[in-house]
Amino acid sequence: MRTSLGYPESAAGVLVSGGSAANLTAIACAREALIGPMSPRVVMYTGDQTHSSVARAARHLGFRPDQVRVLPTDDDFRLRPQDVTAAIDADLAADRLPFLVSANVGTTNTGAIDPIGELAEACHQRGVWLHVDGAYGAFAILTERGKRAIQGMEQADSITLDPHKWLSMPFEVGCLLVRDGRTLERAFELHPEYLSEDGHRDGVNFADRGLQLTRGSRAIKVWLAIETFGIDAFRAAIDRAMDQTLAAQARIEADPRLELVTPASLGILTFRRRGHPDEPAILTDRRNEAIVKSLAAGGEVLVTATQIQGRYAIRLCVLNHTTEDDDVAFAIDRVAEADVDELEDGAAPRTRPQVAGTTVRAATPARAGFTITDLRRVRGFEAVTDDEAGRFLAVAREERYAPTDVVTERWAHARTFYIVVEGEVAVSVDGVEVNRLHVDDFFGEIAAIDWGRDFSYGRTATVAAVVETSLLAVPGAALRELMLDAPEVDAEIRQTAYERMHHVTA
Repeated sequence: MRTSLGYPESAAGVLVSGGSAANLTAIACAREALIGPMSPRVVMYTGDQTHSSVARAARHLGFRPDQVRVLPTDDDFRLRPQDVTAAIDADLAADRLPFLVSANVGTTNTGAIDPIGELAEACHQRGVWLHVDGAYGAFAILTERGKRAIQGMEQADSITLDPHKWLSMPFEVGCLLVRDGRTLERAFELHPEYLSEDGHRDGVNFADRGLQLTRGSRAIKVWLAIETFGIDAFRAAIDRAMDQTLAAQARIEADPRLELVTPASLGILTFRRRGHPDEPAILTDRRNEAIVKSLAAGGEVLVTATQIQGRYAIRLCVLNHTTEDDDVAFAIDRVAEADVDELEDGAAPRTRPQVAGTTVRAATPARAGFTITDLRRVRGFEAVTDDEAGRFLAVAREERYAPTDVVTERWAHARTFYIVVEGEVAVSVDGVEVNRLHVDDFFGEIAAIDWGRDFSYGRTATVAAVVETSLLAVPGAALRELMLDAPEVDAEIRQTAYERMHHVTA
């Protein structure tokens, strides 16, 4: 594995249960190598497409919500190096301790590959560890097209791989490789008297490279499979999977009943059944959800689903070495042909009441509270029930700002969600104004959305009052609760957040 990835002989590794354990081991190793004991000043960074195991690892290693910076990705779902450097530099200026960036080679949602070479340069200029989660996609480097797609991975300080994914090994076997193997052993080495080796140091003590003392022999099955079949067999299987995914994309694009959501990347793509003309997006999403459930119940096809840009999408991941071209075509055709005109639960989505106008420009100076009726004038909140709105508004407070007062700073980590009650605010990025928001507009939804384990985005822009302004301030947790209860609000908030992150409008 070390040779395939282009790592030097000084690299070292450990086989673990899977990508989750490998990511946790990598973060612990990096923190020990660069920081030492945990500190409230320590900060790590990752993109919003990163696997949830990174959030889980950070939580269990003692990171608070404000110590994990979740950064928005670009239109191709990749980390932007300029955002990473800006966030690190902002934390350095605030006397924090940036120590790790977790990037991706083959995200679970879309198979996206972060620009590893550029990230490595930015990290190493600032003394920050670059970890690559390649649990799914890193083994694509065995192929020629994989080498072209994954540039600079050998510059990463550590890499997660999962032989039980694209090398088709039986569960469970994951791998962590660290470029400087000495840092891995220094992070975990501990020799109490009852584990004395009595001077015998031949070979590797893998207890010095991770969390486990007692270990199963994971290496034997990997070694045995490669010795038996040869690495070329696995290289061919990976190439075939990528070919089948490209063929799947062509089949989807040729079928007017289907819509490609994200194109093939490595062995992953996402798609959905098109909605009927003038059908609300939420009903199309429910229809696709019903398709996935009906196929699973039928037992012939099992596809998974995810959320892309706030919308339901069906995820196709070709991974199994026994998958044939006809299998992929069969799965796509079953989605296209599924009869789900009647939704599984028989319920149509809640109808939003029609509101005359979406923005109220006039407001009395002493507006008497912010009522449920007022909330329903805000885009996306039109259909909230009295109970949902009541619980949401119960924790809200009014905040007033004079002209030029700053409400939020870019990269700050407060989670408050704001609705403009009176006045006007300007949204700027790096000193350049990108948007103006008026009465019944909202902002702060990006930082309020929970990415995982209470970690969330930082502020992506600075917001300041233009005139005397009154804002309704709501804790981010209240918005997240409302989004769980009200699918229409959830869809609108996520769509707005996506548009603002990807089109730099707020």
